[in-house]
Amino acid sequence: MRLIALSLLGLLLLATTAHGDDLGRSYRGLLINKVTIQGLDSSLANPLRDGLALIGRRGFLNMRRIEYAPRLLEGDLARIRLFMARRGYPYAEVSSELIPLVDAKKIDVTLKIQPGPPVIIDSLEFVNLGQARPLTTDEASGLGIAVGSVFTDVVAARARLGVLKYLTENGYARAKVEVEVQPISSTRVAVRFTGDTGRRWQFGAVRVSGVPESFHAVVNRAANIQRGEPYHPRTVRDATDDIRALRLFRKVDVSLVEADSSTLDFVCELSERDHRSIEAGVGYMTDDGLLVTASWEHRNLFKAGRGFRILGSATQYRQLLESAVTFPALFRSPTTGIGSVAYERKVEPAYESTDIRTSYFFVWRYNRRGTITTGPLFQIISTVETAPDADIPLEIRDVNGPVTSLIAEWAYDISDDLIFPTRGFKVNWDHQLAPPGLGSVAKFYRMGTGLTGYQKVRNRAVLAGRVFTGIGWPISGTEALLINDRYFAGGSNSHRGYQRQRLGPKDADDNPQGGELSVLTAAEIRFPFWKIIEATLFLDGGQVWLSKDAANFGEFSWAFGPGLAIRSPVGPIRFDYGIRINPPDDGEPNQVFHFAIGYAF
Repeated sequence: MRLIALSLLGLLLLATTAHGDDLGRSYRGLLINKVTIQGLDSSLANPLRDGLALIGRRGFLNMRRIEYAPRLLEGDLARIRLFMARRGYPYAEVSSELIPLVDAKKIDVTLKIQPGPPVIIDSLEFVNLGQARPLTTDEASGLGIAVGSVFTDVVAARARLGVLKYLTENGYARAKVEVEVQPISSTRVAVRFTGDTGRRWQFGAVRVSGVPESFHAVVNRAANIQRGEPYHPRTVRDATDDIRALRLFRKVDVSLVEADSSTLDFVCELSERDHRSIEAGVGYMTDDGLLVTASWEHRNLFKAGRGFRILGSATQYRQLLESAVTFPALFRSPTTGIGSVAYERKVEPAYESTDIRTSYFFVWRYNRRGTITTGPLFQIISTVETAPDADIPLEIRDVNGPVTSLIAEWAYDISDDLIFPTRGFKVNWDHQLAPPGLGSVAKFYRMGTGLTGYQKVRNRAVLAGRVFTGIGWPISGTEALLINDRYFAGGSNSHRGYQRQRLGPKDADDNPQGGELSVLTAAEIRFPFWKIIEATLFLDGGQVWLSKDAANFGEFSWAFGPGLAIRSPVGPIRFDYGIRINPPDDGEPNQVFHFAIGYAF
């Protein structure tokens, strides 16, 4: 690939651009009060500021100042010229002005930039694209390069990759693309992308090596590549991801091998992992108190990737014992079948319940970020009221018997990190329907929707936000939602202005009753404080209503507060202090301390 090295033009100007007679050597050691960039709009000035040594990375509340040194100024002037050249302005002129604040022992630095004329793309041409249809206007503009736009080597390189991607998506697996840049004048260039496509390819066989033959069938189903299918890089990427998602192999190396003049075999070199694992843990959080967990898993106990796991957990409020069998890569697709049996006991202030349940869920991973889960759930439940109150409209009743329901859940996650996310968002949408005609002692419908987003802002800070709505109601003659099917709120991961489940309606004994409708919202900013410690400022809002018909958003309860989080291998160890803004006369404390592991959302 031949490109005009505009960056070199910028470097050649180093000797000809004035920036002061001595770089302000007499001001060495003064604290830099502020750095001002003149002559650029925000689209160039903001990314430029992030790379200047004179500005540096500020600490908590921008309290740490940089000491002025001539070498810092000289280095930043060179960086600015290189920055401008790479963005299509090789003739930029840069100068500096230093204004000492003698009494304060500080100095203001002004960086003056005259961009000069940019290098403009005069013509753009795409040739030798094989049998692929010509690029449409929208596709060409989507490459980020166009006639009349500013030329840079970065833009040309990205556009080349875009053309290469276009060719491979049209079946040219071995395609190459060259970029030719022809100067027309000192400020105008002609750009040509020339393809070397070769032949179009199709897929052949899926070949597996390195593991016992019992795995071959499940790998073929997970890859889901059909012989004769036209080559597409997305097919290779999806097949590789789906094989890794089986969690059966320590190493997954994929290659394409020419089987004949038009066929590529998908070759998997695999290495089997240790399928057995044991985990145990003890912890403490303000919501649940002491937490004990243990699990054992064998991911290939029944061969061909069929695994088994058993897990248990216990807190003062909830005890769970569950076992499950997994069936990977069903139906030649990234679908996993999970059959489970579980026993759960809850001991809450207002009720006690036991739940013996069995289920069989299909988990379809339709792309690298999204899953759809659906299947039946069969329960034998027993709910006992511990604090009866006839004045509560949705009274808690003693219920014993079966409940059969259908579960559906959609989850989509494009956040950049599971533990410490800094950008992207997550969506969850779950449904549960216990319809009439299946012998259930309670018929109902529940739906929950959650949206969480993350955005990195300046100085490595992250702005995070969340909205959740849960709603449910009885159907087909059932008088009320069972209390263990209602929504509760309050706590370290819910509403930090309240202790666990203390937001919302209560009975005469001041026990939480839950409700048919819950709405929660939250926002917080997370920023570096000191070494591995982060500081946060948060705002939480929400409410729970006993009946969905009683919803009144004027009753929203708000809380704000500070927090600290220690980054650790298991996630952030978090301390939050919630202060209620508009506390109603409900007897709850106006200030609440929370300790938990993991971000609130």
